[in-house]
Amino acid sequence: MSASADLDKLFSALHRHKDMLIGAYLNGDGFVDNTTENGKAVDELTKLGILWQTDDDGRNRLSQAFLDIFNVARRDELRRNVNVDIADRLRSTEDLVSSYRVARQAGTEDEQKAIFRAIEEQVYALRETLASTSRQIWQEINSEFGHVTTLELKMQENQRVIDRVKRLNDNLALIDYPTLASPRFAGENPELRRLFLLNLVAAVSEIREELVDAMHHLEGMLFSFRKQQRQARLVHAFYQRFLRDPGFRAENYAEQTQIPNIINQVVGIDVSGHADLDNDRHESTFTELIASLRKRKVQAATSEPVERISVIDSDSMSSEPLQQDPLHESIQAFYLSTEPGKTISAMGLYGLAPEACSDEIWLYAIIGRFNLMTAKERGFFRLEYVEEVDPLFNGRFSIKDIRVSVRKGA
Repeated sequence: MSASADLDKLFSALHRHKDMLIGAYLNGDGFVDNTTENGKAVDELTKLGILWQTDDDGRNRLSQAFLDIFNVARRDELRRNVNVDIADRLRSTEDLVSSYRVARQAGTEDEQKAIFRAIEEQVYALRETLASTSRQIWQEINSEFGHVTTLELKMQENQRVIDRVKRLNDNLALIDYPTLASPRFAGENPELRRLFLLNLVAAVSEIREELVDAMHHLEGMLFSFRKQQRQARLVHAFYQRFLRDPGFRAENYAEQTQIPNIINQVVGIDVSGHADLDNDRHESTFTELIASLRKRKVQAATSEPVERISVIDSDSMSSEPLQQDPLHESIQAFYLSTEPGKTISAMGLYGLAPEACSDEIWLYAIIGRFNLMTAKERGFFRLEYVEEVDPLFNGRFSIKDIRVSVRKGA
């Protein structure tokens, strides 16, 4: 029987039994119902190689090659069985190239064309197989392994695809430019060089880029799955602990730390804004705030002679003059003016301050002198601050006066 008759018989059988084949593919996971009505059709399709019979239960199933045809028609790359044996294909192509060279030397023109067409079929079949494999990998990535339900299975599927990408990338190393340009393949023949060095090399380079991007996506997905796995384990551990002990609750972390009570206190922080100096709409507001700032008195330089005291050096018995601070003497006189049962005011005795001393410096000096006292000296005095709310800044206070008195029993 001729090849044309064989093909005509095949397509006639497909046309007659298309409903049974489509039903087996869509609803029977590839298996055909072994009913009496289907018996004759099953025998015919088995002889044509479209069906094959399993050994364990005798059921008839669609052949893998025919399933791939269905998957291609449905554009379902996940179910395709793509065989990428690059080494075997290269060996077969190398044999054809050797036969092609022999035919060019001693064969006829028809023989050369037939062998060259066989070489073209091998090259284009390899290109299509690599492209199909890349599409299949990317479809699995885009589906995020939705065909499995548990996180552990998703991680296994992810690792399986990663291993597949690595193997395919390693196999692509066999199709490099020096190998294809060598006399084993292209050599100096212009037709072979166009076929191998232009078509095949360009396709391999494009697929390599796709595999690199696929590897990055797969590693990112695997990291995300592992993070979800760690979180799920924490939740599961907490759930198991609660089942064992229904009254279980997590301890307060702040109560577990060994921090002194004086430090382990939380104080509310007043929220404050920052000026946007680049905003022209706030210029008038900034100008008003700056104009409202308190002006400080500039301390004028004094040229009056200052009384000097002598310091005796015990070794050389020489005297060194030291300049005495008038503000220090005024603060000393202020604290010495306190009496039991009497409260004095810093601004009330502002007259003791030096002539060029501002009221703010006078208040700061009184507070600073109190802080420099020893613990015993501070035990004699009690300081009370007279404060008022700042008119510009919310939550801030300004010290207007200081009242000092002698503690009872001091």
